[in-house]
Amino acid sequence: LGMREVAERDSNMRAQYSQITNELITLFLSVLDEECRSGTTYTQVIVVNGVQECLDAFNTNTLTSEQVTVIASRCFDMLQQSFVRRKKLDDKILSNSDIQIKGDTDDDDDKRCIEEEKEQEQELRLNILGILGVLMKYYPGIYWESVGSITIQLVSQHIVKIHNNIEDRVLGFHLSADVFRYLCPTAYQHCIPWIQHILEGINDSVASIQQNCAYSLAQAAKLEQFSNMLNEALQVIMLRLQSKTKG
Repeated sequence: LGMREVAERDSNMRAQYSQITNELITLFLSVLDEECRSGTTYTQVIVVNGVQECLDAFNTNTLTSEQVTVIASRCFDMLQQSFVRRKKLDDKILSNSDIQIKGDTDDDDDKRCIEEEKEQEQELRLNILGILGVLMKYYPGIYWESVGSITIQLVSQHIVKIHNNIEDRVLGFHLSADVFRYLCPTAYQHCIPWIQHILEGINDSVASIQQNCAYSLAQAAKLEQFSNMLNEALQVIMLRLQSKTKG
């Protein structure tokens, strides 16, 4: 960050800074490509987290439109691969339960390993959303033009309770918060159907669903377009909470 400040005042340093950041971004893209092809979930978690921190430190006006598009596209590729791996883990659990022998220690160990893999996949996916959030934050216009429709589709698909597991719904609600925060009012019309699902999620029995819905709702409430709708909804939620407390 110190070098960035110096570069803003010195034209020679500005050129060097630009060259360094471009080389780093090229490296990021190369590493992400490699991870997409052959990386393990563990290494992907580390790489994605590092890329997110660096991109956030770069701040704005560093990436070109093409770089924003390519990085976002790589993120969606990695998300898709994670969904496929996650589906295989879920299928493996179902398969194991069908042939489970009561009290089988090896079976218990397999279940533990699968659960650990599922947790790692969720950590990876949330870290990937971290990169997308940084891109939305600093390059909202470019992001919306390049991958806005994919983002809307991902949220809309995964916040619905039917056909989605807890982790996928957390993913959808988590991403919705960044859309409200960084892409609205441009994305406003696409977000209207989400509100009902978010309000329902606040009353969900799963804490992680509640927390992500509450955060998403807080971001939506900052928008003038949603203020009237959410004020009424929040009053209903408060009445429900009061009635539960009395009960």
